[in-house]
Amino acid sequence: MAYAFIEHLKLCFPSAIIDVIIKQNLSELVKFYPNIRSVYSFNKNGYKGLMGLRRFAKKIDETYQIFFILPDSFSSAFMGGVIKAKHKVGYSNELRSIFLSHAYSIPNKIHRVDKYCKLLDKYIHSKETSIFSTVFKHIEPNNIDNLLPNSQKYIVLNLVSEDEKRTFGKDESLTIINAIQKILPTTKIAIIGTAKAQKHFNNLKIYLANTQNIVDLTQKTNLTELVSLLQSADLLISTDSGPAHLANSLATKVIVFFGKGKVWETSPYNKKDLEILDFYTVKEQTLIFAINRLIV
Repeated sequence: MAYAFIEHLKLCFPSAIIDVIIKQNLSELVKFYPNIRSVYSFNKNGYKGLMGLRRFAKKIDETYQIFFILPDSFSSAFMGGVIKAKHKVGYSNELRSIFLSHAYSIPNKIHRVDKYCKLLDKYIHSKETSIFSTVFKHIEPNNIDNLLPNSQKYIVLNLVSEDEKRTFGKDESLTIINAIQKILPTTKIAIIGTAKAQKHFNNLKIYLANTQNIVDLTQKTNLTELVSLLQSADLLISTDSGPAHLANSLATKVIVFFGKGKVWETSPYNKKDLEILDFYTVKEQTLIFAINRLIV
């Protein structure tokens, strides 16, 4: 969700040198962000507690003009307090202001992408209403024949989230697969995910009448390969998780099932070619209508 902020930052400070701190599991994504000089990958398990944060921040031997702190957690502001920078910019939440030179009130009920970008607007005293985009502009499509040989049309399906509460149960998963096979009987379905998703799909197989058009890609893609797979897909159908946001940022058509989260804040940002359905009421006909609206 920080891509739009980086693009906005480059427009406001075109000659700036940009370094980023990012979660280790997302660091591979930075290769798609142009003009990033250095990437500092943060692994919470390797730097536990406030002392761990301090130790990590001390390793960054740079002095910056501006340090933008996008997350509004106390821990991220604490880390910013250790980083050497003239201006430390962020939202004033959870006593964070004691670490910030420029603290601003959090805007109410806006998308997280807009919230990040508005932080920059507040800092530069801009009152303009900017239009932001999270669509990656610098990615060339790669060949995916090693994943899906000779596949002209395919849908990517993500049934599992790291958060158990956002993982589809057996009945919901079968409803989704049956709906796809009913409306698109010849289209390949590529199942993606981690070891958890692989176990989930293996448990589903015995209940599926037809698996001929299903390709199990669980645990078979790194992040770069996943980007290529999503970029060339006709559609992603997903629970609310990282692949939904990634596909949306690649301008791929997305159907995402959203649960109890704040849709206005954390749903995929680009509303074109996006359908948001209710995670708790997965109905075959509703999904078929959504697929029809997007690709049929």
